[in-house]
Amino acid sequence: MLLFGYPVLVAFILFTILRLLLPFKFFFSKSISFNETLSKGFQFFTKEHNGVSFWNIICIIWIVGICADLFHYVYSRHKLRTHIETYGKNVSDKIVELLPSSYHTKNTCFYSLNHINGSIIFGLFKTYVVIPENHNFSDAQLKSILQHELSHKFHHDLFIKFAVDIFCIIYWWNPFMHILSLQTDTLLEIHTDQYLIENSSQEEVLTYLETLRLAATGEKKSTEVNSSSPLSLGFLKDSASCLSIRTTFIKDYLQKKNSRSYILPVFYIFLLFIFSYIFIFEPHYASPYNIKNTYVGDPHDSYVLIKTNGTYEIYMDGEFIFSTDTWNTSYEGMTVRYEDH
Repeated sequence: MLLFGYPVLVAFILFTILRLLLPFKFFFSKSISFNETLSKGFQFFTKEHNGVSFWNIICIIWIVGICADLFHYVYSRHKLRTHIETYGKNVSDKIVELLPSSYHTKNTCFYSLNHINGSIIFGLFKTYVVIPENHNFSDAQLKSILQHELSHKFHHDLFIKFAVDIFCIIYWWNPFMHILSLQTDTLLEIHTDQYLIENSSQEEVLTYLETLRLAATGEKKSTEVNSSSPLSLGFLKDSASCLSIRTTFIKDYLQKKNSRSYILPVFYIFLLFIFSYIFIFEPHYASPYNIKNTYVGDPHDSYVLIKTNGTYEIYMDGEFIFSTDTWNTSYEGMTVRYEDH
């Protein structure tokens, strides 16, 4: 999907989240029932055994999974914050000197850590920017990294990531949510790259690209805090995949490629989103109340007698049930007889 460009990725993420937020049927929606065999498979999960159905068990597992993931998420965030404050060195005074006044921000702390393989930004209301303690970056390169991290804060990327994380926790059983999370991280990094390039001189852009290359070729260690942490955003989230995408985007952007090749994929994504509401596939379902109060007679002795006066008499198992002046489509499956003149 990223091969089609930044707009396609934006459209995919927005329509996916919107579809999850609005799992409804509308007046124009058309339900398409599965065949009887497949429907019976679904009904097996809803059939109660001693007052409990498999669907009840699935819902319990779903809720337990949400609670477990939410607890792990909150605990991991607390653990990361505690690790930064305990083992990190507050370098806010030194860092502020490198940044333009427009990048000075409240409620942001700058830390350096010895055991970290890349810079990260973390936290919603109180933000932590963490850089490696023993880095080999020049002041200009370090400035590029810090501007990148703070741009995430200015654009509320940390809140966007938090919202996507919550979606992933709720739909933890869906493997596509992991893909959505990774795509969102890449989208936020690309958006930050674009913002910095647009507001930088040619020399600053070259420094930015060189810094990105150096960060990617640096040694990657397994540490307590690392730039690929799913809880944070970083200057280099994943050197294996994200770097190639970002550098390609930057190259195309610098060459002013205004290709419209993304229009058709975005249109297809939009159509898929619309059709997901127009046609809704679901198992055939009959209400237990209707089943309980429905009588199915012997088809050989159940018929509709058309009277000479134009009325209809309904017989079930050879016994008269009722008479009516109106033909109903429900009679179409029954034997039709005519009164003798």
